Amino acid sequence: MIVVALAMLAGCGTPSGPDPTYVIETIQVTGVEVLVGQPEEGKVSAHVTGYVGDGCTELYRERVVRDGDEVFLTIERRRELADLCTAIAQLYDETRVLPGDFGPGSYRLVVNDLAREFSIP
Repeated sequence: MIVVALAMLAGCGTPSGPDPTYVIETIQVTGVEVLVGQPEEGKVSAHVTGYVGDGCTELYRERVVRDGDEVFLTIERRRELADLCTAIAQLYDETRVLPGDFGPGSYRLVVNDLAREFSIP
């Protein structure tokens, strides 16, 4: 019986198996506001609001890709599959400066699945 108890205790603690499995997906974006600076500066920012997830979900990474007059901002979250978590929503409310200079013209910003058109006079 002591041997069985010791064998059970040996299985507790830090797992020696493979890394935990994570779910990586985009956050839920509820709003995008394009903030245009002074025309001579050529700088544009995006104010993004949304939900990261529950108490165990964390921001994972943000990627920005600019292709001509389109800018794609992808915001991802990560959550371990096996976690039991609180159902308290984590809010996302950040402003990001978009890469490069924006001269006069029409542009399109896509944040996850939400798109906004904007113009620089």
